[in-house]
Amino acid sequence: MQVPEPASISLPPSLNLDLTLTESDAIQCIEAQLFATTRELTLEEIAGGVGLPDLDYVRILIGKLMLLYKSRGGALMVRETLSGAYIMSPRDEVMPFVEDFTQGDLLDIAELRTLALIAYEQPMAKKDLKKRRSGSAPHVKKLAKLGFITIETRDGKDEWLSTTSKFADYFNLSPDPVDIKELLGVFLVVPETEE
Repeated sequence: MQVPEPASISLPPSLNLDLTLTESDAIQCIEAQLFATTRELTLEEIAGGVGLPDLDYVRILIGKLMLLYKSRGGALMVRETLSGAYIMSPRDEVMPFVEDFTQGDLLDIAELRTLALIAYEQPMAKKDLKKRRSGSAPHVKKLAKLGFITIETRDGKDEWLSTTSKFADYFNLSPDPVDIKELLGVFLVVPETEE
């Protein structure tokens, strides 16, 4: 049985279809994009998804969406990350009420300690981390899988650990390792070894 070719449709020129988005429609599309993903989206990704080439205009629309969420006083917010991307997330005030529902994404205290030590010492030799935090190997695997750290092999043998821009964005920190060390130095007492 042969399937017939689809008929081509040509619209009469008198049918003036305007497929452009209104400002309200564009803001709703941006909102839907941010809602549909758990990662941050760059300005370019958002603009491409909405089909608007003018990045300055898209930035204005995102600003309006941010103000809309702020004025609503609801549980969600749209924020710009330090890398200039955008993400929708629960407001800080409601995080204690949603943490139990996001357990797969959160780090336990031991993993956070490992991440803090890597962030403080970066770049940190993996062997030094192992000496200072025994049992950290599964943490390193999980942190790398989540995109919070990179593992770089130098000289063909030693592995070095550093934080990523995703780490900085997630924790709303500067991506500069010097700034991270300075901030963590205020809040942390970094042990030399852990029993």
